[in-house]
Amino acid sequence: MNVNWGIVMGVPGSICAAIALYILLGFPTIATSNDIQKLDRRQADTAVEVYQSKVRGTILNAPAPTANAQTQRLYEEELNQARNQLKRAEERKIELSR
Repeated sequence: MNVNWGIVMGVPGSICAAIALYILLGFPTIATSNDIQKLDRRQADTAVEVYQSKVRGTILNAPAPTANAQTQRLYEEELNQARNQLKRAEERKIELSR
């Protein structure tokens, strides 16, 4: 019986190489529900920070008191939208912390 040892030993060698590469890349694992919850909390924290910054920026860029009514109305709409986004982000953060 003539056995081709190159092919027979190549399969275990390639399996070992795949395992070594897996170890080298740091054992990627499947995300658990705890991982997802942590990610959600971090995203909620980031969203609150972003919207706080947006509200501050909107307030700092307020139009001059002599601006026309349309400019003032657009500014107030933008400020209300930023405040609503911040409120929703804070509510989401509170919800996730329970």
